[in-house]
Amino acid sequence: MAWKAEKLLVSCENRHALAQRIQVAWNTDYIFRFGQVRHLHLVKHPLSDETRKEQVKLTVKPFKGCKQVLHHSHRFFVANSYQDQDHAGHLLDQARMLDLEIVVQEPVPISNLESSSYNHIRWVALEYKQSITLNLSHVVVIRSAPHHKRTNFNNDICAWTGWELIVRSSETVQAVLLLRRQYVPPLADSAQDFCIRVSSPRWVVEEGKVDENLLLHEARMIADSTMPDTSNCTIPQQMYRDFIQAKLDALVFPISALSWAEKSLGLKPTCEREARGFLKACLVVLGSEYQLSSVSLPDELGQDVPAFVTPQEAVHQVARSMPRIEAEEDGEAAQAENAWLARVAKYFTYCLDGVLLPGRFDVSHICKAVLVDSMSQSVIQEVLLFMLHIRPKDWSRPWENKEIKKLLLEPDFFEEYEFNDHAMQALLECGWLAKQLKPPKEEEKLSWEFSQFLAKLLVSPSSSVDLKAAICRTVIASCSGPMHLEALVPAILSSLQQRNIHLKAYATVTLVNIVRRHEPVKEMVLSMDAPAILAENLGIKDDDLIYYTLMLITNLTKSTAHRFALKKSGVVSELLQLLRIIPLMPGKGRLLEELASSIGQLCNDEDIWVSLSEQKVVERLLQLHVDAPSGGLLRARIMFALRQFSFGGHSLAAKFREEIGHSLPVIIKELKDITEERGLESANSAATDCAVNSVLLLHTLAISPKLVEEMRELGLGNILMMLRFSPLSALDAVRERLAGLWDSVNGTDARQ
Repeated sequence: MAWKAEKLLVSCENRHALAQRIQVAWNTDYIFRFGQVRHLHLVKHPLSDETRKEQVKLTVKPFKGCKQVLHHSHRFFVANSYQDQDHAGHLLDQARMLDLEIVVQEPVPISNLESSSYNHIRWVALEYKQSITLNLSHVVVIRSAPHHKRTNFNNDICAWTGWELIVRSSETVQAVLLLRRQYVPPLADSAQDFCIRVSSPRWVVEEGKVDENLLLHEARMIADSTMPDTSNCTIPQQMYRDFIQAKLDALVFPISALSWAEKSLGLKPTCEREARGFLKACLVVLGSEYQLSSVSLPDELGQDVPAFVTPQEAVHQVARSMPRIEAEEDGEAAQAENAWLARVAKYFTYCLDGVLLPGRFDVSHICKAVLVDSMSQSVIQEVLLFMLHIRPKDWSRPWENKEIKKLLLEPDFFEEYEFNDHAMQALLECGWLAKQLKPPKEEEKLSWEFSQFLAKLLVSPSSSVDLKAAICRTVIASCSGPMHLEALVPAILSSLQQRNIHLKAYATVTLVNIVRRHEPVKEMVLSMDAPAILAENLGIKDDDLIYYTLMLITNLTKSTAHRFALKKSGVVSELLQLLRIIPLMPGKGRLLEELASSIGQLCNDEDIWVSLSEQKVVERLLQLHVDAPSGGLLRARIMFALRQFSFGGHSLAAKFREEIGHSLPVIIKELKDITEERGLESANSAATDCAVNSVLLLHTLAISPKLVEEMRELGLGNILMMLRFSPLSALDAVRERLAGLWDSVNGTDARQ
């Protein structure tokens, strides 16, 4: 039947946004059909006499001293002093020298986010941080932390997450708030990102006209006021519940959104009843072997739960409930059935892993169960394999209940097969996967077969970032025993080059743990061009990644060949840059500790020592030494680096000894305080480490007679007397130096 009316009326809250989308679609279609550019014009016209009358929106008024800005169908509260510059989200406060930029991204399907590296706002923040700092110099990230949106002015049903940044460079200081609005109406299957950036020239901050906290407060206020433009702030935006329910029933709604849909909309898949029956059948099997923490667990699933004889009976029930389709091509129906079964496996895993019985039962309880009956073992094995659901990527081929060790015999297993990522991670962390392959030898924790499996899983594009991070944690936990490094190290280095910064950090800390316990890995790492990767990662403005990279560099600087490779790759230049720009402030101390250690280790190479000596490194270290907390680990690491520069007969070393000598009162007073007040009972404490490095530095400075005389005047002799009878004298690294320093101060040293 043809459409007879000339007009098509649509009831929609955001009619303007809908019209814009229709306009884009029409323009695109016209170009495609006729090869010419035509523009569909939009005209505002009242739909009825009632709409001709002026209608007042029921909205929340802006804060005192603020005004409302409408941008891309969203409203923001900004200070009255901001003036719009281009009607595109760019505003300027000339009186306070503040620049405001508001960016509203187009909604993106949540399924696309989950398959990419942007499924969490934190990963978006890391990428954004990289993009805004590419063309800036001397960049330091002052703050990088989650942000919780504190207001909801229009009864918005969506879930909000946020991340805040403070970035300082030689040109500007910026406060950035990134927000993500998830489950956007009306279908709740998309997410929308927002960026609020408040910046000011660096000189304005240095003159005290504004500060970093003011910039962050400004960005927070604007971000917290962010809301969609609706006509009535007391009524939630319209949700198409029937469509959402249909997606839930078809299990195509994102798994990450299921909890939100149930709590916010009261909707859940109809096959949840079968999922409860699936779990109940598993509990019955485990209960028959006395492997449940409570016999009442099956009853806690509710009364209206089908009693399936086996868990697989629940799977068959759901498979039969799938709506039949009329296939247009051969095999299309089979593909749909196989895809449906894969979605069922993901949903059942989600329900079983702590959702239906939170805190009472999850996948780990199944994996740790000790079953004696062979029938029970077979049932539980089939349950776990179904949840793991390793199947061919060709949807025309069905899933087969095969053991992993048999599937691995397939020559193109990792290229031709896919799996349930959630189940793979859960079974890996529970140790079940390792038991499916050949067991390790007596001293090993990971067998050769399992090491190969983890390595291939680590480089597989089908593995999520969370799964790869779980693999790294598994490798770290196994570092204490013999390892198959030839299989694991190349895969870890491959992860080190991935785009996701979180994964880079995990791979780096994994290498740190391996290198500390397995000396041969150092040669492997250097032969695979790892120094160039480390130099690149030092340039990424992420504190966690820099910290673990510095730890790895410190462990790779023990031999001349390693130090030469690091210098050739540009690592030394990156370390100098970090030393210049990292400020001493809360949260940055651990970076400076590892940085001082790395620089001190590199000074064992004479060429690097000369190169660093010409870059005013000692001057910067002395400044940090004065400002660092007394008796802490940072002071200890700085004194280690200063000793490396002051050691030897080079003319520059003598000059450095004189410069460091100006800090003798601080060093000796600190050593006295540690000896008298803090004690040296623990050999691993920061105070002991600081005392050890103080003694070693003073012993090196005692080469100069002038400095020895100053040490006497500052009362070092009495302090050394106490140290000679303290637990510190039992340490091999200190005993001889302590005796030598005692002889120097008392005038009996042959060097005098």
